[in-house]
Amino acid sequence: MSTLAVEINSLDYRFKNLGLHEGLPSVEILQTFQQSNGFMWFATDRGVSRYDGKKFTHFYYSPGDDFHISNNFVTAITEDVTGNIWLATEVGLNRISIEGKVTVFTEESLQKTGLTSSWIQSVFVDSKGRLWVANSEATQIYNAVTNRFKTVHLKQPSTTDKPENWQNVFILKEDVSGNIFTSDLYGLLIFNEIDTMFHRVTSKSIENSLLTSSYINAIEPLSNGIIAVGTEKNGLFINLEGSLQRAYKASYPPGDAREDWIIFKDLANMMKKPLGYNNVKHLRESINKHIQSKINNGVKKTNEVDFIDSSLICSSRIF
Repeated sequence: MSTLAVEINSLDYRFKNLGLHEGLPSVEILQTFQQSNGFMWFATDRGVSRYDGKKFTHFYYSPGDDFHISNNFVTAITEDVTGNIWLATEVGLNRISIEGKVTVFTEESLQKTGLTSSWIQSVFVDSKGRLWVANSEATQIYNAVTNRFKTVHLKQPSTTDKPENWQNVFILKEDVSGNIFTSDLYGLLIFNEIDTMFHRVTSKSIENSLLTSSYINAIEPLSNGIIAVGTEKNGLFINLEGSLQRAYKASYPPGDAREDWIIFKDLANMMKKPLGYNNVKHLRESINKHIQSKINNGVKKTNEVDFIDSSLICSSRIF
């Protein structure tokens, strides 16, 4: 871990390294977080460490110890309005008070608190002071008065939505206007303060979708009102007028690597089942026409597709 010290009106950048010799339990840092009192927190694969500028205080899995937390693999850190630090781990949610007292929310406390799962994927505190917790079963808001978690639901999920898609929430962000954004396996979502539910921002239809990849791995609200969204492939952002605009990748696969649609096209040719498209747009149009023709002809769904010759041998060279 390196910290950066910069002198005012100077280009003299100086790094100070904080590693194992300085007291960190691990050099695998999953998140850094600065508390309102100035303390720095470092989430690692061996617990979480608080740094006051001189020394480290470590919190790790150690039953019976005052600094015990539910699991060493800490993935996210946030601070609530009263100064408590909240930790997300794969086995439990943890709260550390200003005095250093640790409260653990695990499987044993699920029924009592309403927490739907102890596998915590993200924690976040918004400008209204609400603590958001995304776990493997739901996205929830914590009520400190009742010490209970309330589930936030998805508005009118599509008939193709599966419960596990909405459960896979790893990102919670707030823009300059106070809008809460998140994502699941189908794209970007925004929280509606009126009905207190999440609504989809992106379309899943082939012909209307602005995302070529619905898997979002980063959301970053910018100070000018734009929402930057990172995906596995191309992405999108929301401009100042609230409209979705598309952004394209800056580079192509290096060396012998190729894009997905090219690999699938070559694979289809090997199977002697050419797909007949030359780019992603043509592929989408082809899929959409195929689906629409099946709907028009009243073809029922099937769980099995048999189109490969039993004698066909696929070579790994195409990958």
